Amino acid sequence: MKSTYRFTVQSFVEGVLCLFLLASSAAALPVARLKNINPTVQVRNAHARDFNIAHERQALNLGDYVRTNSRGKALLVFSNGTRITMKPNTTIQIVPPPSHQKALAVRVFGALSGVFVEPKAGTQIITAAGTAAARGTTFLVSLPDDNTTVVTVLKDTVDFYNPQGQVLVNAGQQSTARVGEAPSPPVAVDVTGLTQWTLDVSGLPVA
Repeated sequence: MKSTYRFTVQSFVEGVLCLFLLASSAAALPVARLKNINPTVQVRNAHARDFNIAHERQALNLGDYVRTNSRGKALLVFSNGTRITMKPNTTIQIVPPPSHQKALAVRVFGALSGVFVEPKAGTQIITAAGTAAARGTTFLVSLPDDNTTVVTVLKDTVDFYNPQGQVLVNAGQQSTARVGEAPSPPVAVDVTGLTQWTLDVSGLPVA
C-alpha cells in the first residue's frame, strides 16, 4: 500500500512539474519576429526604459515597443500568422489581447504613424480614437495626428469602433474616427497604390 501511495504521489508531482515546464516554455516563446528591417528600427523591451537598435529576426514579446524613424520600415511576422508592415515615423506596442477570443492586439500611437495589416482572425489594432477588428482581411490604419485614426480596407471587412459608436468598413471604403467622436460613415475611396510603400519590405522573402 505504501509503495502504491508513494508511486501515486511521485507521479502527481512529476506531472505538475512537467506542466509547469511546458507552460514556462510556452510563455517564453516570442509573439513575433522583426523581418526585412529597412533601414533604422528600434525596439524597447516591456521592462526597459530605453530603445535600442533592432536586428533582423529579433524576437518580440507582449509589452514590447517597436518604432521606425523618418526613413525606417519593418515587417512584423506574428506567431498567429498576422503580418504588420510599419511605415516611417511609426510606433507600436504589442499588448495583451482584451479577451481569450482575440488572438492578437497591437496598439498604434503617435502622429504620422501608419501600418498595413494582413491579419488572421481575432487581430485588433488599437489607437486612441478607436479599434479596428479584423475579419480575415487586409487594411491600412493611419494616424494623421494623435487624436485621429483613419481605417482604409483593401479586402473583406473591418469592424471599426470606439465608445461612441461602431461601423462596418467594407473593401474599397474608408472611415475616420476622432477621440470622443464615433467613427464616420464609411465612404468609397480609390485604394489603388495605397500599399506601394510596403513593397520593399513586405514584398521580400521572410524565411
